[in-house]
Amino acid sequence: MNILILYQKNQVATIIIDRPTEGIELDETRSILLTPRVVTVLIQLLMKNSFFQSQFLINNPFKTLQIELSQPVENDIDYKSCKMAFHKVWSQVELEDALHWMSTLGGAYSNLGDHSTDFAIKAGKNAFKQMLIASRSQDPYIIYKCWLFLAMSLLQQKQLKKSREIIQRVHQQVKSTDQDKTLLCMCQGIWSRLKYTWKYDKVR
Repeated sequence: MNILILYQKNQVATIIIDRPTEGIELDETRSILLTPRVVTVLIQLLMKNSFFQSQFLINNPFKTLQIELSQPVENDIDYKSCKMAFHKVWSQVELEDALHWMSTLGGAYSNLGDHSTDFAIKAGKNAFKQMLIASRSQDPYIIYKCWLFLAMSLLQQKQLKKSREIIQRVHQQVKSTDQDKTLLCMCQGIWSRLKYTWKYDKVR
């Protein structure tokens, strides 16, 4: 059976019920007028209840059933869900904005930290603040980035063993999950800088 759902002679949907109808002589077409709510219930029963479907086909032996909607379909607005979605999206926007701003500030501190321990310490404190904000996010990679920022700060402060431990831990965690290329490159870059600093300090 083909079920055509129409509104003002415009086709809204088509449903095909492909079920054997042996012994049933099928007429061509029948048209009925129903409300959208009744059509919704009817379609759900036809799709989910095999007994109802079989009885419906027996009692309605038509090749095509045209259902004309008596009124347009009205979708109720779920204001509560809309409000929840709005707050979720807005909090994510604020989170991204705060992280981007702090990343810019942290980058400036980190650049200056190459020549000043005070700025290297500020970069580390900034990384901790980013981590606190990032903890509100469900993305672990943001937190991994914050840990790498902290590792860079420790490297600049000549706390090389602590920096090494953080880089190795983050590298292992990223490699054991989705192997994010950006984070792996960050690990490799800071690791190269760490090896150079370690070697340079020993030579001195």
